[in-house]
Amino acid sequence: MVRINFENFPKIKQSTQIWCIPASVENVVKYHGGDISQVDIVIEFIQKFTYFKSICFEKVKDILDERYGKNFEFIVKSLSNGDFKTGNDVISYAEDCIKKGLPLIVSMKPFKSRGAHMYTIIGLDDDIVVVFDTNPDVKGYTRMPKDKFIRDLSSDMGTLLIKPKS
Repeated sequence: MVRINFENFPKIKQSTQIWCIPASVENVVKYHGGDISQVDIVIEFIQKFTYFKSICFEKVKDILDERYGKNFEFIVKSLSNGDFKTGNDVISYAEDCIKKGLPLIVSMKPFKSRGAHMYTIIGLDDDIVVVFDTNPDVKGYTRMPKDKFIRDLSSDMGTLLIKPKS
């Protein structure tokens, strides 16, 4: 299995039902040694964009670039932009990231509700994808078959990669 260092991954849960992106970003930035909180992200998002329910990777990237661009690179990719043609392309990208020790935040259909939800890919092998879910009701890591993972990618699927700058 290709995986990040599970022991160093923060495992912080989202503070509210709709804060999956900020919580995912908090986990990954802290995994890389940075200092940010989901509250900071939400406050800055509302100050810049007014309406939190319009949150998306691109807008979060704008905020993160402004505040943390000296230390981190933020890369957004999506199906709608043509960055991926199939779910297998997402798997290949995730595998490349994980091999470099970089967790990958991805939007998917939630396991128990509607819309989209963010999960962080932290490991994978030939048949299984391991994700961390910021939902407080989900304990530990979730292991899912790759074919289910691909089926559950949201139709407007995107990824957010956070890389420390050297």
